[in-house]
Amino acid sequence: MDRDESIKRFKQGNDAWNEWAQECLDERKKLEETGQWDAKTDILGRLKGQNQATIEWITKANVDFRNRNKKLKRPQINFT
Repeated sequence: MDRDESIKRFKQGNDAWNEWAQECLDERKKLEETGQWDAKTDILGRLKGQNQATIEWITKANVDFRNRNKKLKRPQINFT
C-alpha cells in the first residue's frame, strides 16, 4: 500500500484499520497453515517474500507513512 492509500485507510478510523489488519493476519495464518508462507528477513530486518503468495501478502500488508517531501501542516501550539 502506498503512502496515500495508507493515510486514507488510517483516516477511516480505528475500527476500519483494525478490521483490515485482522484480515491481513488471518490471511497470513492461512498461508502458514497451508505451507505457502515463505519469508526471510534481510540484513536490515525487512521481511522479504520467497514465493509469489508471500510477496503478495507482504505487499498488501505493508503501509507507508513516510513524508516523501510533502509539506505537512503542523499544528500551532501555544505554551503561554
